[in-house]
Parts: sequence; C-alpha cells; structure tokens
Amino acid sequence: MKKLLFVAGVGCASLVWTGAYARQATGNPAMQSPGAPEADIQEVVVTARRRAEALQEVPVAVTALSGSELVERSVRDIADIAQAVPNLKIGLGNRNAATAVVNIRGQENTGQGAFNSDPAVGIYFDEVYVARSAGALASSLVDMGSVQVLRGPQGTLFGRNNTGGAILLTPNRPTLTELSGSANVSYGSFGRTDFGGVVNVPVVTDQLGIRGSFLGNRGNGIGRSIITGIDTYGDRHRDAGRVSVRWRPDRRVTFDLTYDFTNIDETGPLIRAANTNSDTGTDKTLGYYQTRAGMLNVYSRVNIDGYTFRGEFEINPDLTFKTIVGRRLLKTEIRADVDGGIATSIDNLAFQNQSQWSGEAQLSGTVFRNIVSWINSVEFTGGGYYYYETGLDGSQLPDTTIPLVTGRTSQSFVTNRSAAGYLQIETSHFDKFFVTLGARYTQDDRDLRIRGVLNGRCSLLALPAATPVGVCFQSANAGFNYWSYAVGARYELGDHANLYAKYDKGQRSGGLDDSPTTIDPFVPEVLGSFEVGAKLELFERRVTTNVALFSAQVTNLQRSVRLLDPSGSPYTSVFNAAKGSVKGVEVEANVRPASGLMLAASLGLIDDDYKVFLDRTNGADLSNRKFPSTADVTYSLSASYEAVLTNATEFMIRADYSYRSKEFFETFNNALASQKAYGVLNARAHINFVGLVSGVDLTIAVYGKNLTNKKYLVYGSNSGIIPTDQPRSYGIELRAAF
Repeated sequence: MKKLLFVAGVGCASLVWTGAYARQATGNPAMQSPGAPEADIQEVVVTARRRAEALQEVPVAVTALSGSELVERSVRDIADIAQAVPNLKIGLGNRNAATAVVNIRGQENTGQGAFNSDPAVGIYFDEVYVARSAGALASSLVDMGSVQVLRGPQGTLFGRNNTGGAILLTPNRPTLTELSGSANVSYGSFGRTDFGGVVNVPVVTDQLGIRGSFLGNRGNGIGRSIITGIDTYGDRHRDAGRVSVRWRPDRRVTFDLTYDFTNIDETGPLIRAANTNSDTGTDKTLGYYQTRAGMLNVYSRVNIDGYTFRGEFEINPDLTFKTIVGRRLLKTEIRADVDGGIATSIDNLAFQNQSQWSGEAQLSGTVFRNIVSWINSVEFTGGGYYYYETGLDGSQLPDTTIPLVTGRTSQSFVTNRSAAGYLQIETSHFDKFFVTLGARYTQDDRDLRIRGVLNGRCSLLALPAATPVGVCFQSANAGFNYWSYAVGARYELGDHANLYAKYDKGQRSGGLDDSPTTIDPFVPEVLGSFEVGAKLELFERRVTTNVALFSAQVTNLQRSVRLLDPSGSPYTSVFNAAKGSVKGVEVEANVRPASGLMLAASLGLIDDDYKVFLDRTNGADLSNRKFPSTADVTYSLSASYEAVLTNATEFMIRADYSYRSKEFFETFNNALASQKAYGVLNARAHINFVGLVSGVDLTIAVYGKNLTNKKYLVYGSNSGIIPTDQPRSYGIELRAAF
C-alpha cells in the first residue's frame, strides 16, 4: 500500500505540473479566438470556510453535490452520497434503522450514537451541529441546495470534534420574487414508494417568503426470520418535512426561521449472527437475506424535531454579523435481536431521549485593503459558540421483563456543555499569494450519572450489592480544554490553477465510558494533519482536477468495541487506543469532452497504521490491526449525457459506479465482521417536457440501483452483522414543477 501511495503521489505531482503547463499553453479563455467553445463546467460555490467561495479557490479538500446532482444520482439519504466521495464511508449502526456510522480518512464515529462520546465527523444541518448520529441517515435531502463533504480536520471554524471532517447539509431557502413548486412520486422494486413536494410562496415581494417541503418513503421488507416468520426487516416507513420563513425587512438584514421534522416507524435492519457472514462465516446454511432472530414485535422508531434561527446583518459592504441559534430534539426506541439468534438474553429494548441547543455569534468581513503595496486585504471570520445537551440513554435486557425488577436495566443520564471562541484570517498578497491563520479555544464539560440493576438488585461495582434500587446511581464528571489551529498558504498559479499547503490540528473531546457496572474516563483524541493540494481548471474549463495528499498523526485514538457483561449481555465500550497515523491521496476530476457529455471520477487511497495499540485485558500487541470501516482503496466513475430533443423536450441518461476494497467493521478486526471488496452500479434516465401545460414542466425518469445485485455488509460486530438493504431494484418517477 505504501508503494501505491508513493506512485500515486508522484503521479499527482506530475498531473499538477502538466496541468499548470497546459494552463499556460491554452492561455486565458477570454483571449481565445472568436468561435472557441465556452466552458461547460459551471462554477461551484461552497461554504467550507463559513463564507461563500468558489470551490476551485478554497484550500480545503471538499466535494460538493448540488441539489440537481442529488436528484440525478437518485440519492435517498446521506448514506448514498458516500458513493461519490473519496475516503468516505457512511454505514448503519445497530441502534436503529437510521443511525449513521460515518468515517472520513480513517476517523470514525465511535459508540454507535451513544451520548457519552462525540463523533469524529460533524454533521451540520443549516449550520447547526447535529450532535447524535441516531436519525442522521434519515436526514431528508428533499429540496436540498447542496451537500458538502469537507475532508480532514475542521477544528477552527466548525470546531465540534471534527477530526475527520464535516458534512454540511444546506437546504434551499425561500425565494422572495416568484411563486414556484413541484410534486413528485416514484414506485419501484419491493414496493418502494416515494412521494412529496415543494412549494415556495412570496408573501411580500422582496421582503417575506415561505417555503415548505415534504417527503414520504414506504417500502416492503427485504429480509425474513426463519424462526419467527417476520418478513419485514429492512422495510421503509419514513416521513420528513421542512418549513422555512425568510424575512428581509431591509436589503442589509435577513432573518431565516426553519422547522424540520423526521418520523420513522419501521421493523429495523436485518441482523444476522456474525458466524453467518457469507465471506468468512462458519454457518452457510442461511440465505443472504435470512436470519435466525427469535425476537417478536421488533421495531425501530425515531422522532426528530429541529428549529433553526439565522440572522444576518450587513453592517457595511465589508463587515457582516451573523447569529445562529439551533434546537434539536431526538427520541428513539428500538426492539431488536442484536445477535440475530435465538438467545433471549440478547433481546434488547433500547431507548434514547436527547435535547440540545446551540448558539453562535459570528463577525466576518474584509479589512486593511491595500494598506501597503504588498498586502491587498485581510479577510476574517471570528465568533463565539455555546452548546448544551441533556439526554437519557438506556436499555433493558431481555426486554420481555419488567424494568428494575427482573433482567438487566442500564440507564445513563448525561449533561454535556461546550463553549468556544475562534478566529481565522486570510491575508492576500500581490493578488496571488494567500496566507491562512486560525485558532479556536474550546472548553468541554461532561456530567454522567448511571444506574445498573440486575434482577432487582443494584449491580454497580462502585456501590455495595445491598444498595437499594432507588438510590443505585453512580456519578462522574470530567472537563477538557484545548486549542485547535490551522496554518496554510495558497498560491494562484495562473488564472485557473491553485496550489495550497496547510497544517491543521484538531481534537475530539474526551468523555466518560459507561459500562453496565461502572464509569471509566477516556481522554481527548488529538490529530495533526499536513496536506498539500492542487485545484486545476484546464482546456477552457472543460476539465477540472482536484488533488490532495495528506499525512496525519493521531494520539489517544478513541475506539469502541462490543463486549459482554458478567450476565452475557453485550454493551459498547469506548477507550483510547494509543497512537496511529494515516496517509493518503485523493483525486477528483470532471471532464466535458463534448457538448452534453460529462465524465467524472474520484480516487481515494489510504494507508492507516497503529504505532502503538495494546490489548487492555492482556497487554497483547495489536498494532498490526487495520482501522475500522477504512478501505485502502475507494473510487467512483460517472458518465452522463444530456441532449435537447426538441425546443420543449430534454433527455438525460446517467450511470454511476463506486468501489470499496476490503474493510473490517470491528476494532479488533474480527474476520466475521468484515467485508471483501465490492462495487455498486446505479443508473438513471429521464426525459423532461418543458412547459407541457401552462408553464408546468413534467419529468419522467426510470432508475436502477445496485444493478449487478452485489451482496455486501453495511455493519458488523462480534455479535451481529447487517447486510445491505438495497438489493437490485428498479423504479419509475414522475415529477411536475411550475
């Protein structure tokens, strides 16, 4: 793998040199001779540094998918975007049908959505941090303006534990000038039905507008238990919606208020015993979509409500103040056979209730314009951030018993707080050279209280066995403070070539690990990453190529593992796994070889390595293990063709292929919880009738997903594995827009 990284690095360096030379050879497009073809690839605007910038100029490894591309890729939820982004994995967890396990550049969310630890990859909805991954897979991408995936530490401007990166979900906002809307319905294999719509109403032209959207998903199950006969595993029953209000009382003042909700009531994913893994398991007697789960009345329920207020004030043309206040409420309940077997001691009732709110005040702008000959300007973004969270995380094993009387009851009551201040500046020199300096100071505080009761008796190790159940609580608290910073430089080599180098240091907060019997602290994870990259637009902007090479050192790596308590019931433990490193290469390219034809490709290579990793129980050396959910090689290929058939008819066809090499899901690399290399092929075609009836556009589309019917796992642990819930499927979609 190291040789492969070296060869890729040399190739990327050659590509940068060749691209720069080609840029000089073709010259400025504005100077081309009359009749030269215009650029077909449109400029993409991103907010990777908390302000609007052109994708090809921002010195960050970021992939941006527009709302139209999400539709063209038949993206259903955020898990699907991983197929378009190098070194990104988004999979299921075993807590509920919509728990996201996100991994960028080897940095993974630990704890499967538990409240006692924080994710390595932050998810932000409308600039509000979504703290818990439970429900994240259900985040509605209907009427989404863009999805941006930022790779590498984002510890200065975003801050909340983003050592791996960040995913920015930006919804469309109300427009204040015209009435518009759309409605869509689709039907496909396994009874999969999607229906929804969008409406935008300018209440007061140029001042007040309202926008609403809704999406419903229904679908039959794809898996069956040969023990109970339940055949609805992997079904779909989800509703999500959003209402936004924009008020612009003055051209310099804008207020946005958004409410979003998600409701899920499903059977939940198909969980099979780990030894039935078709790649490495010892039990091959089950069909791929079969399980021996013996639990009745299984379900996965999620309810999410979100409220966001954004106020933006233009103090003057060079200075803007922004405030963001967010509140999110999460409630989940799951009944699941977590080992996919008939052992009733593993039958699980798990529940979560979480409330979070956050507030941020931000000032940004441009100062010191041309104060001396060698400084053009200084752009800055700075502010303060506060986050507060309370929650209950609990389980009952087995779930058929009475809580606190029989069986094992575990409860964790958490209160988490975080306060931070940050400032990042970029200085401009001679209109070609830019220097970035950023810092953020964070104070995290955690309070945890746990209860453990086994068959009506207190089971906490720190308390006497005769402790009454009513006072069977153990408490702990911890505080962590740290600095994150960023240092970088960017150089514009010609009109459409940017080179950059940067160093980022970020941290993921420490926490308190709550086993069913005791509390153990773990310390912050610290990651320092050096990255060099190039962003090129070549041949009259018909070709764009973005390259990033990175090397990161990680100390106090946080890892999670599924363990068994003294009664044989499983639980997740989070701990520090000493030191590690990760190096890699990422390449993204888009090419327009002819009018209407678009070719795209991405490549991600990773070499991960534990420098020190000792088994906590016996001191054994585990440094030869691979990072969990980290594939050495990921790549994607896409091709689309658009054509105008008549003045009122447009046609598009598209195919997307993505590939992942072998990966282990579990920290200790249990072969039963692994997945060999595989690729997934999707396709879509549509025809659009413009102005078919009184200004209404009608689109008819057909799609196919996983066309080669690849069978692959999306989650694995020592006890259970989860196969993909997307076998080969087809569908048709109708959409009307006005």
